[in-house]
Amino acid sequence: ILAHRVSAIDDERIFDTLKSLTNDVFRDSNNTSDEITHNIIDKLSKESFPPCMQQINLYLNKHHKIKHLARQQYILFLKGIGLSIDEAIKYWKSHFLKVMDLRQFESEYAYNIKHRYGLVGSRTNYKPYSCVKIISEVSPLGRECHGCPFRHEDLDTLKRKFTADKVKHSDNIIQLARSGKFQHACGAYFDSIHGIDDKTSDHTPNTPNEYFNNSISILQKKGLSCLKKSLRDNKCDD
Repeated sequence: ILAHRVSAIDDERIFDTLKSLTNDVFRDSNNTSDEITHNIIDKLSKESFPPCMQQINLYLNKHHKIKHLARQQYILFLKGIGLSIDEAIKYWKSHFLKVMDLRQFESEYAYNIKHRYGLVGSRTNYKPYSCVKIISEVSPLGRECHGCPFRHEDLDTLKRKFTADKVKHSDNIIQLARSGKFQHACGAYFDSIHGIDDKTSDHTPNTPNEYFNNSISILQKKGLSCLKKSLRDNKCDD
């Protein structure tokens, strides 16, 4: 019994150590990492998430639960922008506990989140998905919301959405998507919503996280991002 208790204590210490190391990695790899908290995700989504992550965020806000493929895509994206494991658990709880009890969340979902952060199981440090991986996923069906809108969504529907949102140059964006240039379409969308008319600029993303980082950088330079250099200046809750 004593040996079992010692083992349990050691496991807990290992988990805490790994969690600390994981959070340190986020802080070193992303200059906004220590500013990301669970309660500003929606604001960040409106400002700087690429369309593929915005659609997951919107679906999650509406239904408070998402299917497996979208969940893996979104967990790793949020991990990549610097959401710590503690904040991630708070974020997913804030949604999932609206449609299930705590026991179900802990038994069916919390472990997977920790696993994706490399804190349990094989302790693999999973990287956020690339655009190529997301584009190559099977098309979402029914209540699924994963994938790339430029690849998987009906483009006429997407164009109407862009028109309603007053996205400039939407014809060009949709034409790129129709031509199979999905990442270029996303880059053109990025330029449009960030007011970039320079034809020599290239914001074609390789990952959704690259899109996010570029957006934050541009908005911060303009003083328009809710993220600042310190939490004291954070305006995301306004």
